[in-house]
Amino acid sequence: MNDIQRLEAIYNAAGRELRRALFSLDSANHSALAASEISSKAREVTRVLNRAVDKWAGEATGRGYAKGARMARTTLEILGRKPRRPPFEDRRRRLHDDLVVLLIRANNSIPDVVDRYLAASAMAARAVRAARVQEFNFGQAEKELGALAAQAEAQEKSRGWLSRRVRDFLHDLIGNDELIEINGRMYRMGKYAELVARTTMRESQTAATLDLCRQYENDLVYVSDHNTDCDICAEFEGNTYSISGTSPDYPVLLEEPPFHPNCKHVLLATSEAAIEVQKEYGETDLARQIREAGEGGGM
Repeated sequence: MNDIQRLEAIYNAAGRELRRALFSLDSANHSALAASEISSKAREVTRVLNRAVDKWAGEATGRGYAKGARMARTTLEILGRKPRRPPFEDRRRRLHDDLVVLLIRANNSIPDVVDRYLAASAMAARAVRAARVQEFNFGQAEKELGALAAQAEAQEKSRGWLSRRVRDFLHDLIGNDELIEINGRMYRMGKYAELVARTTMRESQTAATLDLCRQYENDLVYVSDHNTDCDICAEFEGNTYSISGTSPDYPVLLEEPPFHPNCKHVLLATSEAAIEVQKEYGETDLARQIREAGEGGGM
């Protein structure tokens, strides 16, 4: 199980626990005590989830950074560079801290979403109770249901049908795992985890590339090429940039990939010599080695 799958599994487990608790509510006979217990349960699940993502963030950013560093180091050594400065690790620590804040802020929206569901359940239960009386009166007015037994049968049928409809409506609110709210938008637990994890891996690789380039005093990097059709990424893909901004031929690096959530792009190391060789000879053996090292064998 890779880091992306691991974070998905953590969020999916939390989602299952919350759904199990919420689905245990009887929408026709809402219990304030049961609702209070479920609300407390949601807060406990969130606390456990926050501890789990803190641990995951430390492990995943470490592995992502190490992977990016290996790829960048291989590329730079192929280019003939030698390390001239001590290793950098401050970016990895900042990346971990920022990631934990992002995840915990999202997680802390879960109890509020659960409380809104519980409020909707209580309101629905009141509607069901009120509708029983209305349906009973309607049944009495029907000529076909003149007998008391027929009226009772009609009442019971209506109550059951309405209760099921209310239950299905409430379950639809959380049945697709949309328990995280960010800026008014609802996210599915597993999908949110996948989005964050994939973006984090790209951020870690870019951070490692920049740190290794500084360590090896290599100024040029380029944005990976994926034949993108994304408007945001199109202006950056495949372009070469100067980290320091001192190159007369290449623009300064002002924006770092990933450029948006779930973006595929990362920064990769290159040099003027490598670029000239590739321009003149195309995909030479040296250029191929550099590309494969930078892209991790085409990953």
